[in-house]
Amino acid sequence: LAVSSICATAPIHATEEDGMRVLNYVNAAAIAGVEYVVLTVADDTDPAALYDVLRSAIYEAEKKDVTILFETVGTFAHTEHLIALLHHFATGAVGAAWNVRATYFEGGESAEDTITTLGAYINYVRMGDKRAGKDCLIGEGELPVEEFSAALRSLNYDGFYLCDWNEELT
Repeated sequence: LAVSSICATAPIHATEEDGMRVLNYVNAAAIAGVEYVVLTVADDTDPAALYDVLRSAIYEAEKKDVTILFETVGTFAHTEHLIALLHHFATGAVGAAWNVRATYFEGGESAEDTITTLGAYINYVRMGDKRAGKDCLIGEGELPVEEFSAALRSLNYDGFYLCDWNEELT
């Protein structure tokens, strides 16, 4: 049994309190031997405002070999917003948790678009599908699953996948 990540229990905002919360997640991950901390950024948060708030957590993540992953949902479902944040931090201690359902259905991105934008920053993948706007089993909806699988193979992706379909989990 392997635990791949610690996922933040609530979206983060650009506040000192949330910066400390992320720092606590990083420390907990390091103690538990967990590689990733997955964060969802609140929709009303200016990504640029995260720079100062997360600086300490990212510095600690670098020292403790933990990677902070930003999930591609909300504002980051349009991955050009996320890549700007990742480039700003310019460290291997940050990356992307690719929420395929969100980038495709909310961000309107193809697999090629996301791979072109995020590429090697993708460290974790969350797969889901929709049919007529409702979550469904992967392969039974409108998501071009083969296209997304091929895109991940093109990266030689060998990381973790989270597959979900239950609306109560998404």
